[in-house]
Amino acid sequence: MIDSVWASDEWQLCSARRTHADAVWAFVRANPQFEQLVSGGLGERDAMLDEFFDSVPPPHMPYGKLHKLVLLRGAQVEGLVDVTVDLLARGVWHVGLFQIGEAHWGTGLAQRVYAALEGWMLQGGAQWLRLGVVAQNLRGERFWLRQGYQRIGSRHGVAMGRLHNTVHVMLKPVPPQTPGGYFAAQSHDVFDDAFTPSSRDSA
Repeated sequence: MIDSVWASDEWQLCSARRTHADAVWAFVRANPQFEQLVSGGLGERDAMLDEFFDSVPPPHMPYGKLHKLVLLRGAQVEGLVDVTVDLLARGVWHVGLFQIGEAHWGTGLAQRVYAALEGWMLQGGAQWLRLGVVAQNLRGERFWLRQGYQRIGSRHGVAMGRLHNTVHVMLKPVPPQTPGGYFAAQSHDVFDDAFTPSSRDSA
């Protein structure tokens, strides 16, 4: 576990521990829009906590390390983050979850937290930054486009809770890396809808 990814006078982004479970659940209940959007509604407490603390990538997606993070203001959880290191290939850092409390939308907090997170990932050796966003999360996709990510492909029918979603996979290469270099580095990322190699390089 890591003590802190980022800290300010008010905020701390740090490793999630099971001692945070009650605060994590309180955060999820107080911020229902995300779960409604991606999975069709709030699930059962223990199942949701297990999903956050214990979930790992599927067997066909090799990886190195997992980091489950919480954004704290005092003892209160105000955000959840999940980062997988070396997903599919060395140097690919995948942001599996990035959720900031609804009360802070439009305040610039998400940009501050993400900027700190990205700096930490780059310091750790990230060469490509990767994530997935469900098609109906238009606000989320706009946010990631502003952070420099571009869509590289989509998967349909991805089971999430009560829903089967289309998930857009987005990538941000760290110079001098390119989207084309990402596909050359691994062969596991297969899409239902994908860009051609030329458009990957220009993304």
